Amino acid sequence: MNTQNVTSFVVRFQKQTDLYRIKVTHVQKEEEWTFERMEDVFEFMKNQIDEAYEDC
Repeated sequence: MNTQNVTSFVVRFQKQTDLYRIKVTHVQKEEEWTFERMEDVFEFMKNQIDEAYEDC
């Protein structure tokens, strides 16, 4: 049988003077991380999704 996992993230941008902070909340885990670069956000989300599928 084919199962489907759902992994949800909320991504918020905050400007602090000339610098942006990117806050990412993993909805299912109710945990939050802060990043400075979108590339890091995408890598983080990819790793979280890969980890969720390993647990299946």
